[in-house]
Amino acid sequence: MRRHLRSLTKWADLIHFENDLRPGEKYVNFKVPLPAALVEGPRSRHRLQADVISQLLRAAEKLARQQPPENSQFYRVAVLLTLPDLFASEVTLFFDEDYFHGFLYENSLPDLQRPSQLYAVKIPEIFDIECGCLVSYTDDEYVYRSHHWTITASTPHQI
Repeated sequence: MRRHLRSLTKWADLIHFENDLRPGEKYVNFKVPLPAALVEGPRSRHRLQADVISQLLRAAEKLARQQPPENSQFYRVAVLLTLPDLFASEVTLFFDEDYFHGFLYENSLPDLQRPSQLYAVKIPEIFDIECGCLVSYTDDEYVYRSHHWTITASTPHQI
């Protein structure tokens, strides 16, 4: 467990985006660099999940403060959290404003269910939006429900 946490911290320390954008590229994402069994399911621990969310936020803040790619017209960083299936969470760089707005959910979940409240994690000041909704769909008679959260800034990063 400690080895995985050190690896996660190192990932957040070293995260960066240097590549030029390909024409039409709308986003680049960085997935949680841990095995799914550690961050979700019956063997996962609340404290570890809080650490994962904290490191995703730290990585996102670092990316938000870096110089955007020269050939981008829009640059927004967001943490996309999926709970309780935290393994599907990611830090995403958006380069298309319309595509980005598809991830800004109308906040339909109570404040007590916000990741910052539920996991007692501090959202970096650069991010002032924490909105989420319940997503539900049926697959072969199994009903899947999860909370999808977007944590981001209300204004695009300066280009």
